[in-house]
Amino acid sequence: MKICRLENRDGASDIAVLYEKGKEKGWVPIREAMTVLLRSQSSFDGELALMKPLIIKCSESALTFLQHYNESANELGKHIATLLDALEKTSVLADVMYTDSSPEFKPQMPYQPVGFKDFLLYGGHLKGASKGVLRASGGILAVPQTVCWMFARLLRSWGNPYRAYQSRPAYYQSNHLNIFANGTEAPWPCYCGYLDYELEVAVIIGKTIENASLEEAESAIAGYVLINDFSSRDSQLSEMIETALGLPKSKGFGTSMGTVIMTADEGKDKLFTGEGGKTAVRINGKEVATSCTNHRTLMHSVPNMVHYSALGEKLHAGELLGMGTNWRWRAWEYCAILSESGKLSRVVLKLEVLNPIFEHIFTANKVLNEE
Repeated sequence: MKICRLENRDGASDIAVLYEKGKEKGWVPIREAMTVLLRSQSSFDGELALMKPLIIKCSESALTFLQHYNESANELGKHIATLLDALEKTSVLADVMYTDSSPEFKPQMPYQPVGFKDFLLYGGHLKGASKGVLRASGGILAVPQTVCWMFARLLRSWGNPYRAYQSRPAYYQSNHLNIFANGTEAPWPCYCGYLDYELEVAVIIGKTIENASLEEAESAIAGYVLINDFSSRDSQLSEMIETALGLPKSKGFGTSMGTVIMTADEGKDKLFTGEGGKTAVRINGKEVATSCTNHRTLMHSVPNMVHYSALGEKLHAGELLGMGTNWRWRAWEYCAILSESGKLSRVVLKLEVLNPIFEHIFTANKVLNEE
């Protein structure tokens, strides 16, 4: 199931579910649908009255919706099926459904994470980034520190640059309070000369776990959402080489979140079976990369990522875990760093199983020179 958060026609925040049947496709806000059905005084009134408390509760929060949807009995899922059936049979579906082209359809950021860890799970990203470093050596990367960093990584892993990442899921802590909605203007920090994006699939944690088994870790996965991890590449090199205490200025200034969440059951099937979801990246209308979510270079499973996050510490309900960017889902890998002052760049990621299209507008600001 796919859900989003929007403001319904009554002006209330509401969770909408994607309705697809034949040629009909649109978003049904569950609170508004319940209200309209009860007003229509249909034969479903008895069932609706029993369903109403849970529907209203779950319409207030995407995280609450996901938590109830993932319960073993899945009472919420049954209620949603009954609600949609009632809308069809009472002929009021068109009155409550929004389409992607509806002017009043304005999806919002689905929820506010309580924590954010960003992983590096795709080995192809490491390989592609290294090639990007060499190709872009005419600009920022023409510095001795970069060469030293590359050799240090190789020496630490005894000739295998993947070894450390293959032994355990690697991640850094980022700023969950600087996450904003898809489609808004992305920040360009005053100290950043070379802005990059990293398009990712992220996991929403539905329940608090600690020292969890792989089975318990998988049961804590509530849903999947697209994110865009913005990076100041010139700051990142300095932080990785000189201090190695994290990525506070190169990463923490901004991450965006898509408007559509896919539930855990559908995500497991469509994102990580076979090749998974097929993807395409476009910059200013030009397609620059294609890939898939279950790429062959994926080094760790999602349950293993969650399991490692909860090792020796609590992983809290509402935390967001980014899987890391996939093969060619970032500009640096093909030397397309967004660095031209004043230029507008629209970056679009199309993931066929998660819609609407994920896009951002970048605006370059003047870089402040440090004395």
